[in-house]
Order: sequence, then C-alpha cells, then structure tokens
Amino acid sequence: MREFSELVISWQQQFGRHDLPWQVDKSPYKVWISEIMLQQTQVETVKKYFTRFVERFPTIEALSNASEEDVMALWSGLGYYSRARNLLKTAVKLVSEHDGKMPNQFDQLISLPGIGRSTAGAILSLSFGRACPILDGNVKRVLSRVFGVKEVVNTAVGLRRLWSLAEKNLPESDADIYTQGLMDLGATICARKVPRCDICPLVKLCYAGKHGEQHNLPVSKKRTPPTKRALYVAVFKCSEKLLFEKTAHGGVWRGLWHFIHLDAIEDNTVNNFSNDLGFMIKHLGDISVFKYRLTHIEYEVFVRVIDVDRVNFKTHSAIYKWFERGDVGRIGTPRLVDKIINLKL
Repeated sequence: MREFSELVISWQQQFGRHDLPWQVDKSPYKVWISEIMLQQTQVETVKKYFTRFVERFPTIEALSNASEEDVMALWSGLGYYSRARNLLKTAVKLVSEHDGKMPNQFDQLISLPGIGRSTAGAILSLSFGRACPILDGNVKRVLSRVFGVKEVVNTAVGLRRLWSLAEKNLPESDADIYTQGLMDLGATICARKVPRCDICPLVKLCYAGKHGEQHNLPVSKKRTPPTKRALYVAVFKCSEKLLFEKTAHGGVWRGLWHFIHLDAIEDNTVNNFSNDLGFMIKHLGDISVFKYRLTHIEYEVFVRVIDVDRVNFKTHSAIYKWFERGDVGRIGTPRLVDKIINLKL
C-alpha cells in the first residue's frame, strides 16, 4: 500500500500539474471554489470561470455579501446551478458561524451546503495537508483499475470498496501532493477512453494493465435513458432588446434569466401572451426545432422569434425584464440561451 502512495507522490512532483489557477497563491478559499466548480466539469472549462469568480469575489466575506443574481451571472453556462447557490449559502454560513474562515475539521466541513465527503477530504488535504481520502470520478477510475475493483461503482458495495482502498493508501506525509497526484493521474494518464499505460507510474501495480482490462474498469451501471420532454420557447424581440423571465421556484433553471417558456408557440398562444403583457406583434417568425440534452433530460426545443412594438408592460411584473442583446453575457442565463441566440439571432 505504501508503494502506491510513494509512486503517486514522486510522479506528481515531477510530472503533475502545478500551475492551475487555484494552485497559484493557494488558499482554503480557492481550493473550495475550485473543487465545487470541478464537480461534473472539466478542468479546461473551469479555468476561465474560476479566474473570473475569484477576481469578483476574492474572499469568503466578499462572496457572502453577493446577491444570488451576481453569483449566477458569473456561473452562467457552467451548469449544475445548485453548486452556485450552495457556494453563496456556505459563504454566508462561514461568515456567521466560522469568522469567515474555512474550517479544518471534517465534521464541520460536511455540514456546509454542497460539501460532501470527497470535497471535504480534498479541502483538508490540499489546503491543510491532512491525510484524508477523496473519491471523485478520476480517483474512482485509478483505484478501480489498479486494484481490480469489479464491483459496480456508485453502488453501496462499490463505494465501500473504493473508500476502503482510498483510506488504506493514504500516505504518512505529503498528503496534499498525493491528493493532487491522484487527481492528475486520473485526468491526464489514466484517462477514461485512451489510458496512457506506457507512461503511467503505477503500471507495475495495475491489475487492469496486467490483464488488459483498462476498458472494462471501472464497472458502471447501464445509463438510464434520458427523460424526453418538449420545451416551447418564445423569443420576444424589440429592436436590440430581448425579453427574459426568471423562474423563482423549482425547475432546472431556478434563479436564472431565460427566454419565455410557454405551453405552446402556435399563433393563438403567442398572441394571448402578448396581449396579456400589452405588446403588439409586428412579426411572427417561423418555428425552429432542435434537440438539447441535460444530464437526465433530453428536450425537443421549439423556438419562435416574435418582433413586438414596445418594451413597456401593461402591468409590471418582477419576473419579466428586457435586456439589451449585448448584456446577455453579463446576466445569469443557462447555456440554452446562448444556443438559441447563436441559432436564431
């Protein structure tokens, strides 16, 4: 077991990643933000979001004073928006209960919104040098292949086995280097589709490499087919202004600005909505249809652009707002908005 950790540490020191944005002037705050952003998201995508985020909110206190809309605007396009809401909730809690500092105790960390066992372990090891196990997707793959884990990952049995291996292989020192090394190996060497076994430091220990089972491990559940839904989107346009609505409660895009979602976008439905808000339609565009996939949902999106005569409402409504087209990148919107703009506008 000691050989495994020593090989990981030695490799990371020589070949691992040392210049990621959150590794520069490293702090518990930066580690926390990066670990949350890296959940379900690739490093290259996270880099620009991370840099923008910490420039705008350089400290826990600065983040705690932000509005949800400010946070969502910087998160726009990154997906899994509950992560952003939990960052804000946690920042507020850290200021009120922990003097604006990141706790260095496991039980305190996992009590915070959005921080689970693996994220807490990453914060403790990378920030405080504590020997704590982590088990993100990359680490699951490395452990499964090296130790020949045949149990299905993300099941109770599989997770027990993997957590046990993660704990048994912790080093006696250099926990931060070891943890970073495990993540780096999974991301750059022990890749899911094309593992680079020829340069892997763990090749002499690896069960999968010895038995040619790199593409059989880790063992995953068969994916559940996505739920299929229709989504009807009306893009109301007045010169360079676009009409948005914000979903306040529930739903995939809660707290984000998006184009108007209707029950249908046939002429009658669009006309009725326009009349309710006091618009006069100048032109009804054709209906376009395309597929849009989220993790568990596949939408068939029906989009229609409607030119109207004015931007003022018959009755004021807080959930509707006009934005200049050039402002769209500075408000919190889902990726679907960008796709519609690129396709239709």
